[in-house]
Amino acid sequence: MPETAVYSVMVVDDSPEQIRYISEILKAEGCRIYAATSCEAAFKILEHSLPNLIILDIVMPDMDGFEMCRRLKADQTTEDIPVMFATAYHDSDYIGEGFAAGGCDYLVKPFIREELLERVKVRIRLSRKRIELQEAYAELDKFCYTLSHDIRAPLYVIRQLAELLKNEVSGGDPEEAVKISNMILEKATGAANMTDGLHHFSKALYETVDKTKVDMDTIFEEVYEELSMLEENREIQFEKKVLPSLMGDSVLVRLVIQNVLSNALKFTRTCEVARISVSFRKTHDCVKYGITDNGIGMKQTESEDVFQIFRRLHSPEEYEGEGIGLATVKRIMFRHGGNVKIESEPGKGTSVWLIFPSDV
Repeated sequence: MPETAVYSVMVVDDSPEQIRYISEILKAEGCRIYAATSCEAAFKILEHSLPNLIILDIVMPDMDGFEMCRRLKADQTTEDIPVMFATAYHDSDYIGEGFAAGGCDYLVKPFIREELLERVKVRIRLSRKRIELQEAYAELDKFCYTLSHDIRAPLYVIRQLAELLKNEVSGGDPEEAVKISNMILEKATGAANMTDGLHHFSKALYETVDKTKVDMDTIFEEVYEELSMLEENREIQFEKKVLPSLMGDSVLVRLVIQNVLSNALKFTRTCEVARISVSFRKTHDCVKYGITDNGIGMKQTESEDVFQIFRRLHSPEEYEGEGIGLATVKRIMFRHGGNVKIESEPGKGTSVWLIFPSDV
């Protein structure tokens, strides 16, 4: 699978001088440049690196730019890379053929520096938005399919139990009726919890991020106190370093911490003594908040799967939950320009790292 470079532009031109001129302008703006003096050389580069944009000369000796563009658009690997033609010709026939081949824009030689920069920035920005939209549609399709399955299943069970309850009540067996009523309550509670989780997930995706100064010390202490009150007759050792504050949405950040600490308490339930610690690390560009437990852990290869909506590693009989919490955490962290990573090993516990950019 070719590696996708960030802020990268491929310049394909049989003139080294043109390549040098464009490269100097774009490199000054932080772009990574892939240079090719022929279409053949360009295709070899594309075997291992996919740029965000291709600036393509039209008149070249081995293959003209129109043909190269048609081949790019016919290949699933490269069809979504925007192609901007660079040419000294700007008559209507040339422009029409370029758009017909799959090009998205034209640059007329000799280039004006400001125009080159603005056109490149616009095309890269549009390309990224298109990719984000495609990923959102793919996630929405998966979400809708999984939601229809996971919501429908408990509702079917509730309906069946209700029919059984009706029969037991009419048959005069109160003990069996109470038993079935409790089963209905359990299933209905599970469905309600799932809809609550979906509400939080929706907020993580769409609610406006209202950034204020967030006291991470206070939030961790408050959330732990609230959650630990529900853990009766357990020995839990909770340690926390003095944590730096950050600029973020206090409601969404609290939701992140609730989900992560709730998991730490849940998956240490079989430990004689549960140990949960909160620490932080600072680098030049980010601050990382770590929540570490001595619980059941997981395989490191599963650490990315758990961020998928409705993804569960355990049956509901082993551990309660709907598989929504960590998916919500991931999206809230993305909304803050950050990320979340998991380090874990079966039987040796888990560390969840909430990574916020230092300028959040």
